[in-house]
Amino acid sequence: MKKSIFLRLFILLFCGLLFGGCKGIEKRKNQPDKFGFHFKGKRQKYAKIPFELSSNLIVVKVAIDDSDTLNFILDTGVTSTIITDPEIANKLGLNYVRDVLVSGAGEGDAITASVSIGHTLRLSDDILANRQNIVVINDDILSLSEYLGIPIHGI
Repeated sequence: MKKSIFLRLFILLFCGLLFGGCKGIEKRKNQPDKFGFHFKGKRQKYAKIPFELSSNLIVVKVAIDDSDTLNFILDTGVTSTIITDPEIANKLGLNYVRDVLVSGAGEGDAITASVSIGHTLRLSDDILANRQNIVVINDDILSLSEYLGIPIHGI
């Protein structure tokens, strides 16, 4: 059971590595010029990010565009935000630019994911990330919420 969950998690992490940045994306109206994570304040040098530790994983609160806060596992090795709960993606009304098949190590079928571009992420009141790509796994194959015992919406 645990081996299967970790294999699926590896597949998702690999998926994140495939979808780095998208160059040549046109800027939306009212979207800040600054790309990536940055402090909200011009002279700010540090920020406190509240987190919850669950099964040795760091869980942070993230807001996508103007959404309510969602629970995401913090993983510094992932290049794009991954939503593992497709119901949340539907509620956010994400527009997809393409679908991709993602396969990982070991046995198993490829999984389908959709890519949405140009979103703003908010981590605490002090940190923003602009023009971010989001990869949405079309089926909740990881069941991270069940595994951790708290709602998990992505990585």
